[in-house]
Amino acid sequence: MSLLNFPVELLHHILDYCDAHTIIFSVRCACKQLYAISNSYGSHQLKYDSKLKSSFNTIYNIVRPENVVSLIIINDHKKSNEVNPLISNFPVCKFTRLRTLTLHNFNDTELQHFLQSIKTDFLVSLSVISSERDHTQAWLLILSTVARSKIRTLMILNYLRATMENISWPIEYKLEHLSIDNC
Repeated sequence: MSLLNFPVELLHHILDYCDAHTIIFSVRCACKQLYAISNSYGSHQLKYDSKLKSSFNTIYNIVRPENVVSLIIINDHKKSNEVNPLISNFPVCKFTRLRTLTLHNFNDTELQHFLQSIKTDFLVSLSVISSERDHTQAWLLILSTVARSKIRTLMILNYLRATMENISWPIEYKLEHLSIDNC
C-alpha cells in the first residue's frame, strides 16, 4: 500500500507535524498528488527569519496567509532604536487563523505594529522574546493583547524585573500557562 492511497485528511494530519519549509520544498516536490495535497493543506507552521528572507518569500508566495496557524518571526535587525522595514511592512493582518505567535527581538515600535494589527480571534499562545532593556510600553501592549484575545499560554523571556514590578494583573485574564524568564 502506498502513502498516496491514504485519505487526504490523514495526509493533512501527517503534515501537521511538518513546518511550511518541509511541506513546500520536500513533500510538495515529490509527485503530482503530493503537490495537490500540499496545496490544499490549511494549517501551516511558518517561520520567518529576517536573515533568511529569500526562502520565506518563496513559501509566502505559495502559502496563503489565512492557512497559517503558527507564526514565528525572528527579527535580526541590529539597531534597536530603528524599525526593521521588513517587519514594519509584514502583512500580519492577513494571518486570520493564527493560533500561535512567537516574536523574537522586536523593539517597542515593532511590537506595537504586530500586537495592534494581529487578528486575535483564534490566538491561544503568544511568546515574546526580547533583548531590549526597557519594554514598559511593550508590556502594556502584551497585556492588552491578552485581554482582547483567547490567549491561554503566554511566554515572556528576557524582560527586566523593573519592567514588570509595577504591572498589576487583572483577574479576568484566563491564562492557563504563564512563563516569565530572566526577569
